[in-house]
Amino acid sequence: MSRKEKETFRSVRSESAQRREREYRRRRQRVIPLLIFGAVGLLIAKEELPVVDSWISRMLDADAWNAGEACRKAALAALAQVGYARLLDSGKVEKTSAGYYVGGVEYVYLQPTGEDQYYLYSCNVSQAGEVVALNRDDGGD
Repeated sequence: MSRKEKETFRSVRSESAQRREREYRRRRQRVIPLLIFGAVGLLIAKEELPVVDSWISRMLDADAWNAGEACRKAALAALAQVGYARLLDSGKVEKTSAGYYVGGVEYVYLQPTGEDQYYLYSCNVSQAGEVVALNRDDGGD
């Protein structure tokens, strides 16, 4: 290979590297807005869709989610007629030294007269996931 051919070959290689770098930057610039849009969409879905909120909570702290689920099941079982009960608020789970405290679990029960009766529950859940204490406040509605 002559010197001129070698220089031409080097310039082609450097142009190829520059082209790859430009393409990489262009792809990265296209992806960033999509990631931001996806993050905002996920935050909105977390606030508006209980299924997404539950999924995210389960992914972040599975033990706390299991404690909340145990409390919700115990509260539902404590209602007189579970067939007409619906969950309004899944409550907030807080870590304690002996397990978890779940407060603000709210169920609504449809009475035979057509009126809603609100029940507010709180629970203490052990580290093993067993409900230690279930407390009910009838809500007065």
